[in-house]
Amino acid sequence: MIRAIFIASLITLLMLVLYLPSVYSAEHFVAQVLRDHQQAAQAWGGEVAAQLLEFALETQDATQSVGSPGAMLPGASKPAIALADIHDRVFGSSYAQSLRALTMLAAFRLAAMAQGWPWVMLVAGMALIDAQIRRLIKAKQFEGHDPERFAAYLLGCSLLTCAALMGLVMPINFVPILWPGLLAIVLFGLTRAWASFHV
Repeated sequence: MIRAIFIASLITLLMLVLYLPSVYSAEHFVAQVLRDHQQAAQAWGGEVAAQLLEFALETQDATQSVGSPGAMLPGASKPAIALADIHDRVFGSSYAQSLRALTMLAAFRLAAMAQGWPWVMLVAGMALIDAQIRRLIKAKQFEGHDPERFAAYLLGCSLLTCAALMGLVMPINFVPILWPGLLAIVLFGLTRAWASFHV
């Protein structure tokens, strides 16, 4: 069941990543990044928002074309020039530009998710210790683990993770605190699942 949900979600995510650049222009994704940047500046301050934007721009630079083969080789042969022409047409198309802008949006939101990483790890660590203590208490009291609760927690974490991955590429407004909050909820749910897991 959980495996089927992951497979279906990954297929849906791939379809979104390939479909959205054909519907929205690169300018639309860039405008969404700027809106996210403004919201991050209001939530965490201008310095943090600038760091998030810098990371997104570095990701954008990494996805840029490194140049056409024909331009890099003086006196290139006709096949090399033809290959360079195809290269420029493909990677210079509006679809490719929109895809790079979508990548920048996802990178910005991933950076926003990592912004609360220390606090998230603190909460997750405390929850993991609590889960381990619960397991020890159950072992001492000879109480059985709850496989239904384990499956429910794991299923909920899987659905939330898949929804978060799809949200990363959607050009709509989200509250910046949502991204580290989602990460915290998923990690907390995994610790609850561990507390009910039977080894």
